Amino acid sequence: MMKGTKLKAAGLLLSLLAFGASSVAHPPLFLSKRVAWERSLIKELDLTFSQIQELRKLQRARKHAINKIISSTPSPLASSMRGKTFKREVYERLRLERAKRIARVEAKFLESLYNLLTPPQRAKLRHLLSRARAFR
Repeated sequence: MMKGTKLKAAGLLLSLLAFGASSVAHPPLFLSKRVAWERSLIKELDLTFSQIQELRKLQRARKHAINKIISSTPSPLASSMRGKTFKREVYERLRLERAKRIARVEAKFLESLYNLLTPPQRAKLRHLLSRARAFR
């Protein structure tokens, strides 16, 4: 291998070890922003190791529940295009049902996250969220 290729391979390996495979795979922009936000949140709130482990457990459960909702409900777009016309009412109904179920999962996740934090961490989280544009 050429010298530059060895350096790139070493950099890739270091990146894998330091940040996990997701940082190397170039996730979509919204995902990389979310990952960066979560990492900064962990740092800003000064989470303990056990809190970080519990947070990751909660995130996996949330992801599994949302994937289950999506896979178990019919596609709103496909369902609304059966027949000769587009059925707007069917699309809206299915889309809203799915959104409500996902919102319940997200609310349960956020409640669990909030309960995981200590009172000073909760105050810091409220302060951080008041500055975050995504939650306005």
